[in-house]
Formats: sequence, structure tokens, C-alpha cells
Amino acid sequence: MMINSLSPIYNILIPYIFSMIFIKCLGKEYIFIFFQIIVIFYYSYTSIFYYSKRIKYIIYQIIYILLLINIINDDNFKENDNIHAPRETILEININRQKNITSNSYDCKIIGYDTILFKNMNSNITCFFESYFNNSLIGKSIKAIGIIEEKKFKSHSYLILSRAKVLEIGEPKNLNYILSSKLRSYIKSSLHQLSDKYDDVYSFLNAIFLGDRSRLTIEQKLLFQHSGTMHLFAVSGLHIGFLYFSIYWSVFTFCKNKKISLCICLGVLLVYLETIGYPASSVRAYVMIFLWQITKLIFKKSNSESSLAWACLLILVFQPNQLFTIGFQLSFTVVFTLIKVFNRVDINNIKSNFLIKYFLTSTLTSYAAFCGSFLLIYDNFNIIVPGSILINILVVPIAMLVIVLVLVGLILSPINNMLGIEIIIYEIYQFLKSIILLTTKSNFTFFKFQNIYSLNDIFHLILPFLIYLIFEFKYSSFVKLVLLGFAPFFLLFMISIIQ
Repeated sequence: MMINSLSPIYNILIPYIFSMIFIKCLGKEYIFIFFQIIVIFYYSYTSIFYYSKRIKYIIYQIIYILLLINIINDDNFKENDNIHAPRETILEININRQKNITSNSYDCKIIGYDTILFKNMNSNITCFFESYFNNSLIGKSIKAIGIIEEKKFKSHSYLILSRAKVLEIGEPKNLNYILSSKLRSYIKSSLHQLSDKYDDVYSFLNAIFLGDRSRLTIEQKLLFQHSGTMHLFAVSGLHIGFLYFSIYWSVFTFCKNKKISLCICLGVLLVYLETIGYPASSVRAYVMIFLWQITKLIFKKSNSESSLAWACLLILVFQPNQLFTIGFQLSFTVVFTLIKVFNRVDINNIKSNFLIKYFLTSTLTSYAAFCGSFLLIYDNFNIIVPGSILINILVVPIAMLVIVLVLVGLILSPINNMLGIEIIIYEIYQFLKSIILLTTKSNFTFFKFQNIYSLNDIFHLILPFLIYLIFEFKYSSFVKLVLLGFAPFFLLFMISIIQ
């Protein structure tokens, strides 16, 4: 019964994810082959003996086989690619932000000031420059040369480009890089005006609007990390969703045609994604919004869970290795938890005033996000921040107000008159810091641990399935929420037994 209640997309997505785990994470080819036999048999059996589902499961089978070919080809290409041999190579790179770079072959990410992580759907490359990385290179096109070889870390393969040197510096040639570079320069100059020359405010605005955390001081990073509010600086679905509604209703005010307004809004968001370098959580949010609106236009109704699953599948088809990145796992696990919680708990049916409903919605959102991210945060950062449930209720609305003020500032920037917005932003930032400092004084807000368990990606991916099972039980909403809180602890307990 539980299988039959699955959204149709899950019949493809779930076996596809397990296939990638078996072949890419575990490297067990015999398990991979045995699993494919089971899946194909299930599709064939259902299509033969259940006439009403015949067409549907034949389509599932065709789509799944095509996806399977994509996994196999991707793995074979990785094995046969001669780039893995230690050799000198030259890469052409377009730098569009400090934390994200793109080349003609790879998506790239700067880990530190002098370290770049190159990513494509087949491999990762870390580039170590001989000289200190210069921030003035942002927005430029460069050629880098170095020695490339393969290394392994936590069961994942990485390509190292060591002793890299910058050979040439020029202007980007592709139109999208030129536009994103100019837009980024305009935003950064506007943020300078809005920060009123306060470095801490500028670094805060740079992080919250562009996702560039490199300018945050150690004090700022620890403050936001220990309060569980670092997600505000990841340009996550929270930002994309808020920007979508802000841009859409601004355009719709002048253009009453919903289709035209939607196209303009999605186009502006796509340029923004290009500017910030396509982080996983933002791409997920954009694809979800795109699917959500398209289905509303075609079918007049939408399904948020189905949109999330399709977004997950589409990203994994083009970038299978995203499945094993912290950004991808956090984004999808947290949003999946939120969808499950609010599908079962309808705040609108509660007869209360707006403030009580808002408080309940914010509390549920913070609680669900905490439970969904608990295991990943613990494994990657060795911390648990239960205080984030309360802190985010207070901080997130303030952060959204800052984004609104930044948008107004971007409009006013050409006239060189911010109308006092920079003063308001400064006071809001100081108020935000005061709230976080006040709420993190308690000893129960933040816990740091010595991580004695090495969690495999499999356990990260088990959590969403466990959450799904919890909300399929025929218990009250309260019991389900309690079980949700115990789910990550249960997985940690099981890991301790296994290890």
C-alpha cells in the first residue's frame, strides 16, 4: 500500500538514487546489477499483470533504462578519461564570483583564497595556485596551467591541479558571463553604498545577497554558525522563493498578464543564478518554482512534493555527483521535511488570529528544518544547535527585511541617493547581532562534539526515507512530529551499533 501511495515520480527517482549509491558511493557492481534486475522485474511484472497500470509502468521502465544508461556512460567515461593520469594541463576559466568559477569543461568553486574546486558531472578538480589568489580576477577570463592527478577523500575521487599558474587574464567572451559579471559589479557597488563604509555590514550584505561568505570575519562566522543561522548566507530556497514573489508582484503591478509576468520573473531569477554561480539549493528552488508554475498554467493545480522530486531528478541527470554534496543533501532533505510537515499539519484550519498562526508556522518551519538538517550538520560540522529553532523564528523575518531594503537600494543606486536606507540597514544589522548574542548565551543553545562516527552518505540519504515512513503512519500529527524529532537520533544510535 505504501508503494502505491508514492507520487509517480518516486517510482523512478528512488531506484535511480539507490543505483547511484551502489555504483558511485559503494562501488559494488554486483549489487548494482542485482538491484537493476529487481527494479526491471518490478516494472515488467506490474505492466504485465496490472492492466490499468500498463502504459504508466512501461513509460517508467523506458525512462529508468535511459537514466541507467546515463549512469553507466558517466561511470565508464570517468574510468576511461585520460585526464586522471598525472600530466600538465591548461584550463580556461571564467571567474564570476569568489566562490564559483566556470570553465568550458567544469563548474568550479573556490574553497579558500588560493584553492579552487572544479566540478563537472564526472569528476572534481581542486586547483592549488602557486601565488595568492587575487580578488581582482573576479569577472575575468583566465588561463591556468598545472599538473593534474587523481586523489581520493571519503570514498570520492578528486582531481588535483597542483602548482597552478595564471597564464593569461582577459575579459569573458560568453554573453552570459559578461552580463553576470556586470550585474555582480553593479550589485557590489550598490552594497558598498548600502553598508555606509562599515566593513562588517558590507560583508554581511555580501553574504546574505550574493552568498559570498569569504569576507565574513571569524567572529561573524562563529556567531552565525553557533546560532544555526548560516543558512541565511547560502542563497538558499528561502532567498529564491522570497525574491520570486517580490519580483513577480512588482512586475505584475505594471503588467497584468500572468504569463508575461512569470516569464520576466523567471528570466530575472535565471540571471541572478548565473551571477551567484548556481549553488545547489538555489538551482533546486528555481527548478521547483519553474515546475510549480508551469503545472499551474497547464493543469491549474500543482504538487509541491512532486515538483521537489522532479527538481531532484533533473539535477541528478545532469550532475549525478551532486547527490553526494552537503549542499544538495541539506537542501532537498530540509525542503522534503518541510513539505511533509505542512502536508500533515494545516495551520489555516486553526481558529486563531494572524500573530498566533504566524508564530505556529514559524515554529513548525524551524523545528522541521532543524530535524531535517540535524544529521548532516552533526556529521559535517560536529555541532548541534537546538537554539536555532527559536533563533530562526526571530532572525529570518529580519533577514528578509534586509533583502527588501537591498532590492530598494539596487533601484536607487543609479541616482546616488539611498534616502537613508544605509542607516536603517546598519541599525538592523546591530539589532540582529544583539538578538543572536542574547539568545546564544544559554548553555543549551549550542553543543559541540567530537565526531566519533564517520557517517557514510548512505545514512544521510536514509533520513528522507525514514521521514517519509514516519508521515505514512496513521498516528496523530503530534505523534508524527515527536517521531520526527527522534528520527536523526535513532539513525545515530543505529550507526553506533554498526560501528
